[in-house]
Order: sequence, then C-alpha cells, then structure tokens
Amino acid sequence: MAKTQLTTQEQAQINFVKDLAKAIYSDYNGRKFHIQKQESYQPSNYWDGGSRTYSVAIDFRGQRVLMPTHESTVPWNKQAHDSFEIPQGVGILEHTYFCGKDMGITLVIHPNQTLSLENNSQNLLDKP
Repeated sequence: MAKTQLTTQEQAQINFVKDLAKAIYSDYNGRKFHIQKQESYQPSNYWDGGSRTYSVAIDFRGQRVLMPTHESTVPWNKQAHDSFEIPQGVGILEHTYFCGKDMGITLVIHPNQTLSLENNSQNLLDKP
C-alpha cells in the first residue's frame, strides 16, 4: 500500500496539531495526528466500554484553551451527551482511546474553518 504524500500546507497543519498536542496532552508520545472537518460535535468525555475521548475546545480568535465542564465528563448527565454546532474560530482537540487502544490526536474544526499558518500554536499556548 502506497503512502500518501502530504502537501506543504497539509504538513504545516499537522505540525500545528502536533504542537497543540504537545502542550495539551503532554503525556502523548504517539505518531497519529489528524484533522477532521464536521459541522457539529458530540462529546464523549467519559469512559464507556473501554473507550473514551478526552477533549478540549480551542478558541483560535481569543487564543485560549477551554477545558470541558465537570458535567460534560459524567455520563449520567444529559449535558455529557448533547451535541452542538462547532462555531467558526473554534476547534476541538481530541485524544481518543477505542477499546483500550490509543487512536491518536484529532483536531475537529468546522468545514468552513481554515487553519492558516497565522494560527500560531505557540502564541495560542503561551497566553495566560
């Protein structure tokens, strides 16, 4: 099976995700990084049958990281299952385990969102 060659822009975007992952999920030492585009997001920030997705929201415009509320990490709370529209300028950074296996890091953004090289991860993560 031939390996797909990334364009320079795609590689820059993956490097952006890697930089975010280093800062937010510092214990991650894997090599799986993805960018996924979708209009809505349904969190699953809790363990369920050996699977879990840790997630944080990233406000690219305000350059800050937003941690999930406690209510969204408790599976019997309705808020933990509510889906929401992903607004422009916001991304969801996930670290996913499926059946106990580490599936890597994914940045989920709105389909109309572009990750430009101006989205400097260092500026985003250095802000207090």
